[in-house]
Formats: sequence, C-alpha cells, structure tokens
Amino acid sequence: MGTSRRETIFASKADLVTTLAVGLIAATYVVIALIARLMAVLSNDGVPVLVSVRGIDRLPLGPSAAPVAADVATATVFASDMPPMTLLSVAGAAIVPAIASLAIIGCSMVLLTRLLRGRFFSRSNTALVGVISVIVAASWAMGGLLATMASNGVLAMVSGRELESVQFQVDFVPLLIAMGIGSLCAAFHAGDRMRHDTEGLV
Repeated sequence: MGTSRRETIFASKADLVTTLAVGLIAATYVVIALIARLMAVLSNDGVPVLVSVRGIDRLPLGPSAAPVAADVATATVFASDMPPMTLLSVAGAAIVPAIASLAIIGCSMVLLTRLLRGRFFSRSNTALVGVISVIVAASWAMGGLLATMASNGVLAMVSGRELESVQFQVDFVPLLIAMGIGSLCAAFHAGDRMRHDTEGLV
C-alpha cells in the first residue's frame, strides 16, 4: 500500500514573499554596485584601486609634513590611463565577486524557500549547499588572483616599478567559510541518507 509523504509548512505565504524580496533587493544592490564600478573602471580616469604595498616605512604625518615611522600594508590609488591588461584585471576583480554573490544569493533563496516549506534533507538541498561552497572557494581563488594582478599592475604603473609587488594576497576567511559550508553539506547528505533509511523502515 503506497503512502504519500506530506510536507510540513513552516512559513506563511508572507514569509516566503519576504524572503524572496530580501533576495531580490540584495541582488539588485549587487548589480547596481557592479555597474557603477565598471563605469568607473572603463572611464580609465581616476579609478580608485586598492593596492598592497611594501617598502614604505615612513609617511609625512608629522608637523610640517615631517616623516613619521609607519607600516603601510594597503593604499587606495587613483589610477588613470591604465594599460589594457591592468584595466582588465581591475574590471575582473569587480566582476568575479559580483557574479559569485549573485549565484550565492540565488542558491540561498532556493534553499531557504525549500527549508521554509519543510523540505529539510534532500538531494537537492545537499547539492545547493555544495554549490554554494564551491562558489565561495572559486570566487576566493579567482578574485584574489585578479585583485593581486590589478594591485601589482597599478603599483608598477604609478611607481615606475620602484615599489615591491605582492605575489598573492591571501585572506583565509572566505576559504574557512567555504570549508564550513562544505561541512554543512556533509551534514545535509547524512540527514538525507538517514531520511531514506527511515522511510525504508516504514
């Protein structure tokens, strides 16, 4: 005798609409910010670029601009007339995180909608969590590489290659987040297997 599995709804229609509205607002903000950044970059005139610097141990911060000992790690440089490769790197450093953010927002909205509808452990949810983890890790690697290329290109242009370039900017926070989401993916997978085993006993 066949049995039908009924879903437990944990949210009202208003909750679902609110969740989707928040996701739409977040996605719209990302798109607007990306467009504004690309317009500034493509103008190639006074483009603010965050660069990593080495070899600067003094800044004119004292009285009458007297040099003061300092440890400078980053600076915002307003670059103009950037060469094509540097310009592409700066644009790519803005595009990759934006695309990753939009993909993560989309996956998260689908996942949250399923969870609010009572669909907790399923292959689809496990796949969504896995995709989010991969996107975070890929964005961390590609975005970091492009940001480093943009930083080194702008720094070489404005300093006449007198300042030391950075090989790779490493921020382990996104990688740790990706690992945490990966662990959550394993938990969803285990829950899905447990659900299948439980249904098999009924």
